[in-house]
Amino acid sequence: MVQDLRYALRLLARAPGFTAVALLTLALGIGANSVVFSLVDAVLLRPLSYPQPERLVWLWESNPAQKLLIMPASPANFADWREQSRSFDNMAAWRDLNLTLTGLEIPERVLGARVFPELLDALGARAALGRGFAPGEGTPAGERVAVVTHGLWQRRFGGDPSLVGRAIQLDGASHTVVGVLPSGFEFPLSRVEVLIPWTPSAGDMRERGAKFRFLRAVARLKPGVSADQARTEMTVIARRLEAAYPASNQGWSINVMPLREFFVGAFRLRFVALLVAVGLVTLIACVNVANLLLVRATGRRQEIAVRTAIGAGRARLFRQLLTESAVLGLMGGVAGLALAWAGIKPLMALIPELNLQIPGLDSVRIDLRAVWFTLGVSVATSLLFGVAPLAHASSLDLQGSLKEGGRGGGGGARSRRLRALLVVCEIALAVVLSTGAGLMLRSFERVQRVDPGFRPDNALTFRITLPATQYAQPPRQFAFFRQLAQRLRALPRATDVGLTNYVPLSGSWSVVRFSIDGRPVSPEETPSASNQVVSPSYFRAMGIKLVAGRVFTDQDDENASRVALVNEPLAQRFWPGASAIGQRLHLEEESPDSPPLTVVGVVGGVHQLRLQDDPMPELYRCYFQVPTASMSVVLRTASDPLALATAARRAVAALDPNQPVYDVDTLGRIVKDAAWLTRLTTVLFGAFSALALALAAVGIYGLT
Repeated sequence: MVQDLRYALRLLARAPGFTAVALLTLALGIGANSVVFSLVDAVLLRPLSYPQPERLVWLWESNPAQKLLIMPASPANFADWREQSRSFDNMAAWRDLNLTLTGLEIPERVLGARVFPELLDALGARAALGRGFAPGEGTPAGERVAVVTHGLWQRRFGGDPSLVGRAIQLDGASHTVVGVLPSGFEFPLSRVEVLIPWTPSAGDMRERGAKFRFLRAVARLKPGVSADQARTEMTVIARRLEAAYPASNQGWSINVMPLREFFVGAFRLRFVALLVAVGLVTLIACVNVANLLLVRATGRRQEIAVRTAIGAGRARLFRQLLTESAVLGLMGGVAGLALAWAGIKPLMALIPELNLQIPGLDSVRIDLRAVWFTLGVSVATSLLFGVAPLAHASSLDLQGSLKEGGRGGGGGARSRRLRALLVVCEIALAVVLSTGAGLMLRSFERVQRVDPGFRPDNALTFRITLPATQYAQPPRQFAFFRQLAQRLRALPRATDVGLTNYVPLSGSWSVVRFSIDGRPVSPEETPSASNQVVSPSYFRAMGIKLVAGRVFTDQDDENASRVALVNEPLAQRFWPGASAIGQRLHLEEESPDSPPLTVVGVVGGVHQLRLQDDPMPELYRCYFQVPTASMSVVLRTASDPLALATAARRAVAALDPNQPVYDVDTLGRIVKDAAWLTRLTTVLFGAFSALALALAAVGIYGLT
């Protein structure tokens, strides 16, 4: 074997042109495979960072008739789920919190969660330092405690082990840190950094209906129980609750979904398509190298004939040729691994930071698993492109080859036909990839041409969450945001300022259900819409067109009649051929005695969730009539919006030095990032098809 290896290396060294072309071809094919495998492995194949993650499932409320398939649970329904289900070992829930961490040099907004004390047990998580939550913690009379993640512990507290037992300031209230989670722990769904226990009171657990759907629930299946079995049981429980509480549960069911499925279900097909595409590229590379080896084998006919004449058996010849193919394949694998390592960083640049909360997506790298995969691909390619010279050697005419002496030749009609067939296969595969890339490019072009419904140019956006300890009363919230808007409008090059609870395409939204005066409907048919709370100047700052009626004014405050705006999709759906102006709406989340909302205007549709989808029905309410402590600011500018980011932070600090500003971005970048998955697959498909065409061209050149 050592002799075969030495001979294979000498042959490659004697033909530098052949070696360079073959290695580059293999490196490109194998490197592309390694990059895509690293992406797919991190997101689809690698297990989640929990013990026995296959037993973890989400529990969502769903209403298929209203196309609401993933909705948080109400406390009362969740309590019934825990009491009546028998398919789970643990079931726990939480609600997200925006917290302000103070007491340090710079205040910071951190994402927190108010969790059931059993949540860490359900996830199988154990504190690396200190402890988790004790049963019963989180009651109003109990001590305020918190558990922090390893990332926050390192980033803001320098990994100080004495943090356990010390107090930190969250929203102006002191909380004792009782534990630090391990470094590999990932909180489900969002980048939560602080966990605060919550033991719901008896009153909390009686609440049902749309207003109280705020709990995100996970459960751990009992050993031997499948997700389908749990889904069947939860469907029975949902029907039971529907019969017992028709006012709030009519038409609602329970969606049992494996934990990973929630994150990757929407783009699994795209990743599989990428694997198929890169597999075709590798196949083309193998065909190309096989063609090169066939040409080379034609020149080695006399050598093979002499070896055979002096006693070399077919197995011995095959071993020598396979050794040469293996050496070439492994060298190509090493070169491909280097290309893959260099290609990971540009690949990750195509993924916006917002989507890195998908488990595994922020840890795409060339690790040991990728190295073993690359080794396997290298061996497989060696066998694939090594078959051709083996077949050629097995059909060699010994007497004819010896008589030819030193003369060259084309290798016979059979060899030429085989090489031509291989080139035809290369071209066919390249055409398939190019067609797929063209279709992806057309889809991406259509997404890019979509009008989002607002002007994304020259607009800065950032978010502020006022802590409840200082801004519990709506007048204080209103006063803060009014003064902030005045300060921002006074900035140089600032043209307008608007407020909204959720910026379009930011990944956040909420739903409100309502009824229409004079139009009785059954509970399962209650109309719903995206719930938008905005300031009067929001539509002007965003560039959203007014279709009919008027927008909000400063006079639409808490003392004025309650008003609302709707968008065109909502108006066309519920009042086709008629005017929506003057219609009166009752919100399900409010008490029956609350005054109705009067529609005073219709605005254009906005793509709230995805550019690929049609604008959804939206209901707008005036901020000065709806107390909200967490708002996004939209600052319209006359030039580069990021140039005003520092000045905007100073304006906030002038009003409250302990108030952090977060999610600073531009509307232009938000719109661009909304198409990240389409852009990623288009770029990769385009690169693979270009590579396939180049390899096919090399194959044609080699043949002719």
